[in-house]
Amino acid sequence: LTSAGVQSNLSRSQLMIWTGQQLNPGVPLYNMALRFDLQGDIEVEVFQSAFQALIDRCDAMRTVFVEQAGVPMQHVQPRMNYRMELIDLADEPDVAAAVEKWILQRSQLEFDLGACCFDSALIRKGPASLVWYLNQHHLTTDAWSTSLIYRELASLYDRLLAGGLHEDGEPLPAYADYLAYERKQRGTPVYTNAVTYWDELAARQTPRVNMYGQNPAVRGNRTERLVCPLGQDRSQALRKLAETPGIRMLSLDMTLFKLFATVLFAYLYR
Repeated sequence: LTSAGVQSNLSRSQLMIWTGQQLNPGVPLYNMALRFDLQGDIEVEVFQSAFQALIDRCDAMRTVFVEQAGVPMQHVQPRMNYRMELIDLADEPDVAAAVEKWILQRSQLEFDLGACCFDSALIRKGPASLVWYLNQHHLTTDAWSTSLIYRELASLYDRLLAGGLHEDGEPLPAYADYLAYERKQRGTPVYTNAVTYWDELAARQTPRVNMYGQNPAVRGNRTERLVCPLGQDRSQALRKLAETPGIRMLSLDMTLFKLFATVLFAYLYR
């Protein structure tokens, strides 16, 4: 994406997410909110310090997004000070419901992408029970990087408890390295052939699929869930297929979603 001599430094995946967010301003479509239930004597001050150390070590956590001549650009802030909140809900009549309500409301907040692309807090449920809330915009994270962040924070917390941080262990991968890798790939024959294939496919005029016989002038992002029982035998067969090596993804639910999406797209194509 370029304009007036400015070329975006976002990856292709980031450009798609950024475009989707621009088409839905003020809607938290790409908020990736997670909760982690922590049991035991967690040292809150140490946890907060570990999270700050994570921000210091992880360039994606310090990445913000601005526009130059209408083109999205990402920048890594050299330093980002963040004080994680401690929310005490231990005295609520129904602690579990209060935690769920707090997370639901907080996860709907819109990010200021030019200032910070994450939000985090600790929620106290009881004397030895905490919830770690982490919300990140999808521009800076995905399921794989979330697992890296979780493991790194756990390591930083343990090391701080043990006496301090040292420059040992394997450093977190820099997202800038992936961006450089992607730019390099754009000049390869494989990439060029793929782009040519999809450009030719997009140039063909095909009838527009109208699944429901209606095309509302104003589209929203709210959807309804329709339940369609498949029966025990088909459900078990699908789960067995989803666990097959080469098909299984990060989770069973994600794999099943991909299988159903594939069936739907194949049906629409035919």
